[in-house]
Amino acid sequence: MTARDTVALRALQALTATQRGRDLAPRLDLLRGTGVRHVVHRMRHGLHRGEIAPGVKHAVYRRIWSDAAAALGADILEELPGGILEIGHGPARTRVFEQTVALDDAVTLRLAIDKRTVHQLLLRARVPVPVHRDFTRDDPARGLEFLAREPGPCVVKAATGTGGGDGTTCGVRTAEDLTRAAMRAGRRSDTLLIERQARGSVYRLLFLDDRLLDVVCQSSPTVDGDGTSTVEELIRAENRRRARAGGADGIYPLRVDLDCLLTLSHAGLALGSVPAAGARCTVKIATNEARVEDCRTARDELCDAIVEDAHTAVRTLGVRLAGVDLVTADPSRPLRETGGVINEVNGTPALHRHYQVSDRQNLMPVAEPVLAYLLGIEPDEPAAPARFSSSRVRA
Repeated sequence: MTARDTVALRALQALTATQRGRDLAPRLDLLRGTGVRHVVHRMRHGLHRGEIAPGVKHAVYRRIWSDAAAALGADILEELPGGILEIGHGPARTRVFEQTVALDDAVTLRLAIDKRTVHQLLLRARVPVPVHRDFTRDDPARGLEFLAREPGPCVVKAATGTGGGDGTTCGVRTAEDLTRAAMRAGRRSDTLLIERQARGSVYRLLFLDDRLLDVVCQSSPTVDGDGTSTVEELIRAENRRRARAGGADGIYPLRVDLDCLLTLSHAGLALGSVPAAGARCTVKIATNEARVEDCRTARDELCDAIVEDAHTAVRTLGVRLAGVDLVTADPSRPLRETGGVINEVNGTPALHRHYQVSDRQNLMPVAEPVLAYLLGIEPDEPAAPARFSSSRVRA
């Protein structure tokens, strides 16, 4: 890090003394890393707002729930202000909002987003979780000590109050990386976590009252080189594709953030690099913005020991509709043998990820068994054998 970079970073840190400064500092840091043209493009196309286009997430989930209702012979009775759907089947009624359903209580959902407490409870239950340490936004000393003794890259994230990878930065290797990542995560929480970064693919398991419904595997987001376009241009092209698809190829844009900049830098690349034609280039480590091509169904890949660890995590937290995110380099072996870990147990799991897979002929329409359960409808086994009878989808 040059003397100029050191001065700039200290100036940005000084901004974080106020809430407005905490919001502004990571944006200025991104500007420093990408240049003005990228930030102008990002603002012009609304990529700073979250969804690939306004209302896309709600539209995707409305389709998911509408299709599930039709498959079960249920009806969407009303769409309430704010996007809540009331669905009925005979005298039974339930309400859903995007991926949120009327099952888990508010205390359980609050517990699930407290990553530090979740790690503690899962460790107590002998479930493998990342080696980690908490530290505060204003005093990174504990985080720096952890980083100094770790042989490989680390992950920095908010300790509570976030989901969907919001504010998470992977590939943290230096004190400068940690300072920048802490500014980014510190927008959401005073308390932060630094974790040893696990190697492998991310598997997302969906449970309903302790029954495993589906498993999908997500790799890190990639773009495919054409020999003429820069990495930044390839990312923009992917985002245009997602916008044209109306959410079917991804609800969220592939954003250039600190995770992206560190991933490219470690690979010896930059936003202006031109990958060779046909070369697949990893542009981030965190998988939440992965392309459809980077996701697949994986119901038959995980060994029984991994599935049992996920079951234990769900039972420990008492979450009824739960998404378990785990990382493993070898799904055929127990997590303890490979250094695999369970990263999170989500109380409002991203159901759409089970639909946005590359092998769509094998996708599991997970909203159907969830809605059937909410409405008390007995599943029609002949009509949906894969949903309830797969060897890896078990009670």
